[in-house]
Amino acid sequence: MSVGLIIGLATVHAIICIVYLFLFSKSKFYLALFPIILFIPYLGILLLLLIYLITRFMGKAKKYETEGLFKETEKMEYISEFDEQKEMDIIPVEEALIVNEKNIQRSLVMEVAKRDPEGYLENLKRALLSEDTETAHYAASSITELKRGYDKQLADTERAYKRNPASGYTRREYIDTLDDVLKADLTINKIRQKYIDALVETLIFDIEVSEKSPHSSFDMLIEYLIKTEKYEEAKEWQKKYQQYYSASDRPLRLKLILAFETKDDELFEEAIREVENAKFPITQKTLRMLEFWRGEKRDEKQSV
Repeated sequence: MSVGLIIGLATVHAIICIVYLFLFSKSKFYLALFPIILFIPYLGILLLLLIYLITRFMGKAKKYETEGLFKETEKMEYISEFDEQKEMDIIPVEEALIVNEKNIQRSLVMEVAKRDPEGYLENLKRALLSEDTETAHYAASSITELKRGYDKQLADTERAYKRNPASGYTRREYIDTLDDVLKADLTINKIRQKYIDALVETLIFDIEVSEKSPHSSFDMLIEYLIKTEKYEEAKEWQKKYQQYYSASDRPLRLKLILAFETKDDELFEEAIREVENAKFPITQKTLRMLEFWRGEKRDEKQSV
């Protein structure tokens, strides 16, 4: 083999290596496989090209779950779901198994923090327990930033609402923000209760002043009263809801929930009769709920 041919092949190989590094500089997985390219000229790039095509094809053919990338205290179990619809550029589990676990945890947490921390908040909370200090630090930073955003949004919507409580738009913005903050569950119990009280108060005001009280306000109000175990208040508002929307099965669903939560057999039987004798359409959601809880009741009686 001539010297010129060797130099030519080496030059092409060097160009391949440079292009590879340029294309995959942001992928820890493919950077970890770079030595294959470097030390196995030509065959190495063909092998990795094959791996790349297979993983891309598998990613498009089905939704996948990234499992086992977070540790959960002693059980060492972290499960993270990454939906293809969110177009998250997360490496599949097949690739994740090849790379060092701590590196994967860090890259996933950083990716989630950058793309959609709110959507994967529960995963970030799990990552706080990671034995890897960098992973825990990234998760804590992301959660802190998310909480700061919630605090600012809440302050802004509360200020707008208090300036003009008669505005349905500002009222709904404040209600939705309070609901988002409570669902995120990033506050201490004392502050959380303060937010719940503010939300309940605003929902009641919204129902009372709206020309047509929205389903959503009734639903949210009764659900939060149930969560805080204020069952008598919840029952009163459920009655008002049912009177206001007498041709809808949504109040009946809440009646079933209340009966189940309070173990009130009389209320449960009353709700069943109302569903069975309804003069309006009953949705599949209500019927499935009714069947499920009927089954639960039967199981309870059999176990006694």
